Amino acid sequence: MTYNPSTNTLSGVAKDLDTGQSASFTLNLGSYYTPPSSGNYVFGVGAGTYGGYADWALLYAAITLQLPSLAVQVFNTPNSPATSVPGVVYGVLYSSTGFSEVAFMNSSGYLNFNGVPSGTYTLEVYHYPNTGLNLTEYWGSETINVQPGYNTATFTRGEPWIYGLHPVRVNGQAIIDVTINNPLKTTLGAYVYLWVTTNPSTVNPNQPTATTQPITLNPGLNNYTFYYPASQAGTYHVYAALLTYNGTRYIVTGQWDCATIQPPNYSVVFRETGLPPGVAWNVTLGGVTESSRNSSIIFTVSNGEYYYSVASPILINGTEYIASEPNGTVTINNNNVIVTLHYMPVNTINTTNTITLLTWVVAIMLIIAILMRKRLRIPRPSKGTGTDVYR
Repeated sequence: MTYNPSTNTLSGVAKDLDTGQSASFTLNLGSYYTPPSSGNYVFGVGAGTYGGYADWALLYAAITLQLPSLAVQVFNTPNSPATSVPGVVYGVLYSSTGFSEVAFMNSSGYLNFNGVPSGTYTLEVYHYPNTGLNLTEYWGSETINVQPGYNTATFTRGEPWIYGLHPVRVNGQAIIDVTINNPLKTTLGAYVYLWVTTNPSTVNPNQPTATTQPITLNPGLNNYTFYYPASQAGTYHVYAALLTYNGTRYIVTGQWDCATIQPPNYSVVFRETGLPPGVAWNVTLGGVTESSRNSSIIFTVSNGEYYYSVASPILINGTEYIASEPNGTVTINNNNVIVTLHYMPVNTINTTNTITLLTWVVAIMLIIAILMRKRLRIPRPSKGTGTDVYR
């Protein structure tokens, strides 16, 4: 006699020991006997003849009940396994009888549920990225019928998500273009929550800085543009979350980690006049030094106030050139700036001119000395004798 717990059937052979004749049987125990859990059991089986005689047999059975298993491959988008997304993907399998089990996606992209009784289940899939806002996204659900043995199924994300986000800053405003993909064949109501900040450490996932008006998501791609004040200096960081209506409440079905808006850049041009062609000079602006042998030096900076200093004096062939304004500040306020520097030669020292000057000085001194000596030799008459006396 044999009992099969998977099919809940009893089969065996009855043999007449007097005649040697035998007969086999298979009995489906059906709904009047529930298969037991794993363990050791003793079955009693009775057989009767038309003559009213009955024989009994005892069956000792060690039963290991193998419940069905389910493996679900998860796709983020059609033909794109969810292994490509960061963070954690997990599924919740539950039935109307109250059974539920949670499985986390493995590195191969599968949710594995083991020991699942046969029946009909609902699978819900969720994802959290472990980065950015780290909100838990609802990816959708599907119905799965589990049969005895090994079961497989596939799940593809079926709820709307943020397909793209592109922010720019224009005239003190952040202009945020958002593209949302709705894979469903129905129109949905939705909200887009925005976090716009210059300091990512202050972002609170529970407190968006802006909540859009209700939007309508049509099947396919939907494009929306949102505006937010951005008058501060520095880099802006933009996060977004998509909430769609599931019939009872709005839930997060997609999010955008972080997009940055770099501050606009402007040119600060320093132009020199007065230096001989090809002479090297330099400017330091905001701690950055640039040099050139041309007449212009260009910096690229964002809005703000910057201190500058220029090389001065510059010694060229014994001549010092001094800048008219060797240092100062430059203020950038959504505009380009030109700073003109005038170099003037001072303190000229020329060896040839020095020699010529010394030569003239020596010549003049010699002439004076000669004239003085001649003056001392002029004769003067002596008093009373008429005799010339020379000194």
